[in-house]
Amino acid sequence: MTDEDVEDNLEQAFDLAHEVIEDPDGYPDEFVAFHLGDETLLRILTRERLRLLRMVRDEGPFESIAELARTLDRDPSRVGRDLSWLAETGLVRLEKRGRSKTVEGTDRKILLA
Repeated sequence: MTDEDVEDNLEQAFDLAHEVIEDPDGYPDEFVAFHLGDETLLRILTRERLRLLRMVRDEGPFESIAELARTLDRDPSRVGRDLSWLAETGLVRLEKRGRSKTVEGTDRKILLA
């Protein structure tokens, strides 16, 4: 599976998830689950993204992406890209404050079975 295939599959899954959130009565199931293969899951939840999630959960909120990047000893632009993806999935919240963005966790969880 190529990176493009992974991105397409994720986009379709999140589109459906947004539809369910917007119109829950239109989907009679009480639980909507997406199965991702191990290979896909490892591409999405990389070791560095999991480190970010743990750091934000355990030590957050952070006043800026730069502050979080320094704490993790990572390049701020890479941290910013990872956080953008995590924010799209609702796992973190980014809020613009002046010239920077604050980073905080959300109540959304990942369940791995």
